[in-house]
Amino acid sequence: MIKQRRAKVGFREIVKGIGNCISGKYDQEVIDKVIFWDKDKQTGNEVYLQEIERIEELCGENEKKKIENVKRNVLKGIEGERQTKRKLGYCDFYCNILHDIKLSDGDLENQIDFLVITKKMCFIIECKNRSGKVKILKDGRFSIGTYRNGEWKSEKIVSPVEQNNEHVQLVKNIYKRNLKESYRILQRKVPNEYFVPILVWVNNSSKIDEREASEDVKAELKEQFVYLERLVTFMNHIYYESSLPEKSEKEVKRISEIFYDIHMENEEKYQNLNRHRALKTVLRELEDVDPQELLKRELEHYRNSDSVKKILNRAGVRLEYRENFLNEEMIGQIIEIMPTDVWELQKKIHNSGKYTREKFGDDIIEILDRYRDIIE
Repeated sequence: MIKQRRAKVGFREIVKGIGNCISGKYDQEVIDKVIFWDKDKQTGNEVYLQEIERIEELCGENEKKKIENVKRNVLKGIEGERQTKRKLGYCDFYCNILHDIKLSDGDLENQIDFLVITKKMCFIIECKNRSGKVKILKDGRFSIGTYRNGEWKSEKIVSPVEQNNEHVQLVKNIYKRNLKESYRILQRKVPNEYFVPILVWVNNSSKIDEREASEDVKAELKEQFVYLERLVTFMNHIYYESSLPEKSEKEVKRISEIFYDIHMENEEKYQNLNRHRALKTVLRELEDVDPQELLKRELEHYRNSDSVKKILNRAGVRLEYRENFLNEEMIGQIIEIMPTDVWELQKKIHNSGKYTREKFGDDIIEILDRYRDIIE
């Protein structure tokens, strides 16, 4: 086992690192030799949780209980990533770390928990924070059993090993195509050893039962799997034992920029997908709630919000308009027609004129967009 040690960084190196972050276009945090990119951004799981909590406001007490487990798992995921990020801050070598990035290359796209780009290699990290009895099935999926509310429940999830193999292929594709086209300095042959997948299991008390797993899965698990408490030691061992040539810090930064820029191109789409995924998950848990019913509640909730009331109570707004705005009849029409833009809203919905379009149109269409492919 490689002894874990803390890097000693001189005053000049610290000043240089801070200066690079201040002068650059990227929001970075420097911890010794470790640079975290975009340190304050909202992660996909945080957006997902935010959306669940927003939908939760529309639910009764019994319905809230049904989505407690979903919320609990998301919170575990957020906490797992937070602990992993903190642990990565103790890496013993120079590296740039991109957290929760959405990458795409042609038809292939995926979200990656952590991309750790070093002078020798690129670590692709998948993070899992699940408790309970974990078993790997014959088909490669993971089965997670927990005892909750007096009942034994088992949940099957896609193999995180298989997930991470897909992530590695995506990173390879982007590296070999985008980076070689962009920088002549990187046009030497890239060995497969440069791309290192790691599966981090945050909960150290969970034991993995791999007796049913195929020999191939067992071999991959042996190469990739590590408990969080040993993550840095595991990475140090791989890094210092590697005979791969070292790149310069300038090259590492250039590689990081390419991946980060691809992520930023996908960021808005990625976060919208997380919001949509949260809505679908909640509806799956609330089996008795029709999507149209939830949309109706959301439009009613919007009508009763302080921001809308403030506009409706302004001088000059007719009493008749106030009483009819998003009433039961108007909401029914909106759900039936599902207008796609503010102009269709103004034209086809009764009592929805220019004032509705200008003051409330964008908000109403944004609400409808969340439900559009679910209802239609």
